[in-house]
Amino acid sequence: MPRIRPNPKKYLTNSFQPARTTVVMLTHNPAEGGYFEDRPVATKLSIASLVAHTEVEYDLMVFDNGSSPEMVEYLVDLKENGVIQYLYLSERNIGYGAALNAAFNAAPGEVIAYADDDIFFYPGWLRKRLEILDTFPSVGMVSGQLIEGDSVHDAVALGAEKHGYAIEDFDIPREWSERWCAGLGLDVDVFLSRPELNSIKNYKVELNGVKAFAGATGYSYLFTKEFLQEMPRLTEDRQVGGADYDWHHAANDLGRLRLTTSELTTDHIGNVVDEYWINEAKRFGIAVGDDALNTARKKQKTGNWLIRRSKAQRTIRWIISRLTRLVY
Repeated sequence: MPRIRPNPKKYLTNSFQPARTTVVMLTHNPAEGGYFEDRPVATKLSIASLVAHTEVEYDLMVFDNGSSPEMVEYLVDLKENGVIQYLYLSERNIGYGAALNAAFNAAPGEVIAYADDDIFFYPGWLRKRLEILDTFPSVGMVSGQLIEGDSVHDAVALGAEKHGYAIEDFDIPREWSERWCAGLGLDVDVFLSRPELNSIKNYKVELNGVKAFAGATGYSYLFTKEFLQEMPRLTEDRQVGGADYDWHHAANDLGRLRLTTSELTTDHIGNVVDEYWINEAKRFGIAVGDDALNTARKKQKTGNWLIRRSKAQRTIRWIISRLTRLVY
């Protein structure tokens, strides 16, 4: 019998059309207990808030970087139920930069919205970021919470001169710093008393009625695939103020604006799901499993020593990263 050959035109025709935005989340829950004891609850709360508060069409891509079997099972279940559209499971932790390089390159959307797996998403977060992306010329990255100490703003002044948007000084709301410090177990007054803050100016920009703050955080930011092609690859390892910090400098050096929504649209949960986040979940009617939230609430009431140790570890790690940046 003659061999039947497939019609090549059939395979050249592809009707698949991804959503404009691919939300990329990197998960890493290696094991329960110790530093990562509350992490599964934080990740579940993060994904639940993402699903509840994203009104704009999107696809969700999750790259799991060597998590426990329990977390992998949870993610697979989300994939099978249509919550996750693209799921990549790495047998081992291949490093922060390597995982993001792979995920960013695989994301099919024109726009990539990256977030760590311990981020709370507030209503309208994606719509408000896309509005900034579509309004300001030369924008590179858009985030949802600005942190004191971001001094990389050269592109803002150049962009204002070139494109004619309004620019003025402003003060980052203290409550934003309070929320950031709470997620890292830091004292907000110590955080805001750093000497380098005295020489840093923060800017607010406005164009066609759209307002934004200059600067962007490293835990959650949005950018285009075209912008990605201009940027260097992320390095293998991540530390606070490390690889992602250098990436933001590279964006500024390219003349690309790094902007943040003029209202808080995302917040950092951290590794400890405390009473604040339990109440936020209740306020927005977000359910991540009664057992998980009840367990977190019980820990808060009993003052579990592992939580205190986790906060201390984060504080020490943050101090070490700051000293490293000062030295180098």
